[in-house]
Amino acid sequence: MVTELKDFDNLYYEICNEPYFGGVTLDWQRHIADTIVETEKTFPSHHLISQNIANNQARVKNPNPAISIFNFHYASPPETVAMNYALNKVIGENETGFQGHQRHPLSDGSLAVHPGGRRLVQ
Repeated sequence: MVTELKDFDNLYYEICNEPYFGGVTLDWQRHIADTIVETEKTFPSHHLISQNIANNQARVKNPNPAISIFNFHYASPPETVAMNYALNKVIGENETGFQGHQRHPLSDGSLAVHPGGRRLVQ
């Protein structure tokens, strides 16, 4: 699928919609994100990868550096945004692989992350 869609720049990949209801593990989600990254490594451009975190609110813990967008269904701002914004200020200072990434809390509770100053979310 990733190879077939490589020339389309108007999409992003969501690993799994509401994985917490179907018992989809974080290990499986990490595997899928890593597979997308590996498949796209020789492509001239890369797509954003989204991970659905929770309904309402949850902390993003040990984020995969391949993830560009964290989605929260039925987010409960400002708590969700504030909780993860504060967490990501700490993440930027530790060893999680997010050093140099810019994080943007969005009005719907998502947290968009993009590397090296490349603007991925308006």
